[in-house]
Amino acid sequence: MCCCHPCRALFETDSPRWRTAGFQKSSPTLDLKGSGVLALKAMLYMAKTYPDKTQAMLLKNTANVKTNYPFAVVGINMTILLCDILGIREKRCDYLTC
Repeated sequence: MCCCHPCRALFETDSPRWRTAGFQKSSPTLDLKGSGVLALKAMLYMAKTYPDKTQAMLLKNTANVKTNYPFAVVGINMTILLCDILGIREKRCDYLTC
């Protein structure tokens, strides 16, 4: 969160600020369940490497509800898609397939 909100406290596990970064809940754990830490690391890399562009995307996202896309959810889904394409995603066993 420090790269998305540089002027605020560094980290809180449960905070409404996660929603401003595009997570669906005030805690990112459920959103990250499908991708694990990889998606979070990818978003952190983007925020550290391209802080101005990341900030602009987040500001644009919150300013325009009409074209609203949840930044974090899109980042997570893109990470999952790339892992599937590259064949590096772990196959998880759920109760329907085991």
